[in-house]
Amino acid sequence: MEEILRNFMEISEEPYEWLSKWKEENKKQIIACFPMYFSEELLHAAGLLPVIIQRSNERIVFSHNCFQAFYCDFSRSTLDLILRGVIDFADGIMLPDTCYVNRGLSHMIQVEKPDFFEFDVHMVPMLEAKRPIYKDWIFQELERLKSKLEEFTGHEITDESLRNSIQIYNENRSLLRKLYDLRISKPGLINSKEMLSIVMASMLMPKEDHNELMKNLLPELEKRKPLAKNGVNILLSGAMCEAVSVDLLDFMESIGVVVVDDDLYVGSRYFAVDCDETLPPLESLIDRYYNRNIPCPTKYNPDKEYADYLIDRVKRANARGVIVILVVHCEPHWYAYPLLKHKLDSFEIPHFCIETEQESFSFARVRTRLEAFLEMVQGGI
Repeated sequence: MEEILRNFMEISEEPYEWLSKWKEENKKQIIACFPMYFSEELLHAAGLLPVIIQRSNERIVFSHNCFQAFYCDFSRSTLDLILRGVIDFADGIMLPDTCYVNRGLSHMIQVEKPDFFEFDVHMVPMLEAKRPIYKDWIFQELERLKSKLEEFTGHEITDESLRNSIQIYNENRSLLRKLYDLRISKPGLINSKEMLSIVMASMLMPKEDHNELMKNLLPELEKRKPLAKNGVNILLSGAMCEAVSVDLLDFMESIGVVVVDDDLYVGSRYFAVDCDETLPPLESLIDRYYNRNIPCPTKYNPDKEYADYLIDRVKRANARGVIVILVVHCEPHWYAYPLLKHKLDSFEIPHFCIETEQESFSFARVRTRLEAFLEMVQGGI
């Protein structure tokens, strides 16, 4: 168990060094994918290794000259990685239509790296996707991507290869959900840093390898004694495209936070919805996007509010409160927060908001308020 966890930790702590070494050893093409909700199975079926871009913790140097001041840290960090050559191991980049900032990032990559294989996947917002005509649009976009991938790799993506990739990814999602269920049933069994490393490793390493490690890890974890015996059971939400800082996770747990569930992209959102294996494989990918029941501030869902979804997760995890992590300049998430705050207040669910920025976050500024919040929750105030 400890060896597997250490393996995941090493991958998550130095993702790009690990990927560079992996490519050198395996002689396989890698495609970096910008979050969120991208159909990695198509890349996998083409014989590529799809990896989800992770924000660098290093100081942003070059990309400040390329963006307006209101662009988020994640976009700046991604372009900085490209300009500094950190992800030169990648053979290309995929950019799903996540938000308007992402569109700007696409243009900057084309200008700064004209020889870099870059592909934009235009996925419609959830509200528009409810109109039948837009389901055809999504199908055409994935067909266009499939054709480009076949041209890029020189390999045909058959129904059989895509179906196999879907099965592998569904298995990985199932194993990760079992891990999350285990954490809910046994609060404190696994700390946030370990959980983050497991999910992040699944975004970076071949799914087949991750599946085998997870099959060995889960039975051993069930025997483990909880690491945290005292504290406040909390659901962690927010952060959107990027992973929550390990330093912030360690800080929260050091003062009594016990994360029993999360609503993070580098977390439960990544593996929440399976592909329907009874459908034709390409249609299955469309169905997963089109009918996903996980509301997101970047993809409006008229059938279910984001706040209602989060409240359901709080109840399911028996969490005593919510910590929301908002990234500076992440406009979709900031637009959603006032309604979320109102709904949490109306259900009398205690919540605490932490605003983060890569280069100017202060733990001292947050500590006193967060400690007061935890004392309030514990005291039932």
